[in-house]
Amino acid sequence: MRERISIGKLVLFILFYVIMAISILQVRWYQPTEIPRTSTALLGKVIFNLQGFVIPFEILSLVLLAAMIGAVYIAKEEVK
Repeated sequence: MRERISIGKLVLFILFYVIMAISILQVRWYQPTEIPRTSTALLGKVIFNLQGFVIPFEILSLVLLAAMIGAVYIAKEEVK
């Protein structure tokens, strides 16, 4: 059975989308004047060379690996 749409629901639907369209059209969208010139290579140099985050990064990777192995071990079902 098809449900009939009442006039009230249709009016609310149209009113909602008209308000949304007006709101979107009145926003002053931010447009940057200059595009930042960064790259992933530059980011890698800054993080690992200048700041000295290599050792903490490697330690964290080992901790996360151990956590993932532990989660798999806990979730594994025993076969009988």
